[in-house]
Amino acid sequence: MFRPLPHYSFSVRCCHNTPGHLISPVDGFLRAYPIIGTDSFPIKGSRYRLSDLLTDEALLKNYQGGICLIFRVSPADCHRFSYVDDGYQGCIHTIPGRFSLGHSGTQEKESLLPLHRRSWCLMATEHFGPVIQTEIGALTLGSIVNNHENARVLRGSEKGHFELAGSTVVLLVEKERISLQPQLKAELERGKEVYVKRGMWIASREDGLR
Repeated sequence: MFRPLPHYSFSVRCCHNTPGHLISPVDGFLRAYPIIGTDSFPIKGSRYRLSDLLTDEALLKNYQGGICLIFRVSPADCHRFSYVDDGYQGCIHTIPGRFSLGHSGTQEKESLLPLHRRSWCLMATEHFGPVIQTEIGALTLGSIVNNHENARVLRGSEKGHFELAGSTVVLLVEKERISLQPQLKAELERGKEVYVKRGMWIASREDGLR
């Protein structure tokens, strides 16, 4: 069973460096969902569609059949996030926070649900193809800090940080790019959140590279 590892400061945190192994970008509770049609995902008490996580309509179709990895960062966790692989990071796109009409609760009543401030970018990774990373912070405050833009990046190096507690990181990966670690996948398929640490090996490239 996956269990929390000891906490380390960011400056001394070890990173799993085997090529073809996808690492967690952050400390937090992980859930995984297949990307199917216009399905939405539970994030921060709201329902987010794929179009709420990135603003480029042309990119949306590329992630159909892929996987959405959601990392819920608790107030007790380190609020710095890192790169999951070597590669190139494109522009940072910021989406302001707002309220959206949706359904809340088991009775499916209509209500105003918050869609928090988001920052997303496309990363051309060396081992997992084009990966979208979205950081979700507070509702309207500038609580997300990204360190780089349009730059070559390294696995495990710091991408940025959240300035306020209780945030989320989302990774979108294309179809047939990765396979979750079997033990981790089994826990997630039972509907459980699994606690992972930044730099921890969570999935492998699907061509079998180890």
